[in-house]
Amino acid sequence: MNIRLRKCLLIAATVGLMAAPSIANAETMDNLVQNGFKVSKITNGKSGQLGWNVTKGDQKYFCTIKFASAYIDSKKMYGFTSSGRPVSMDREVYDSYIGGPDPNIPYWKDVQVGKVKPSQVGPCLPTK
Repeated sequence: MNIRLRKCLLIAATVGLMAAPSIANAETMDNLVQNGFKVSKITNGKSGQLGWNVTKGDQKYFCTIKFASAYIDSKKMYGFTSSGRPVSMDREVYDSYIGGPDPNIPYWKDVQVGKVKPSQVGPCLPTK
């Protein structure tokens, strides 16, 4: 093997080893709630991403959102930027464009208190 290929493999292995501990510590919000963890109202994490703090004693996880929009009422909805900022949208226009209401889009009132489907929540990572 030439030296350049060895360097690339060494860098890839190092990055993989650095990422492995955080992946290994990931949990699902469902598992945490079943184990007695309490879910906070929706908040911004350290990176600005939207999600929920899930805590039990001194253990704390941050679970990210995994959806791009939420219904507010029959006329309004939010779309979320990559930085977690909600952008107001016209629900009637959106629904007419996609052919009707989407049952996979959560309601904002449920999102705020963490009442969402497992498919709408990203991984929960421990916070320090």
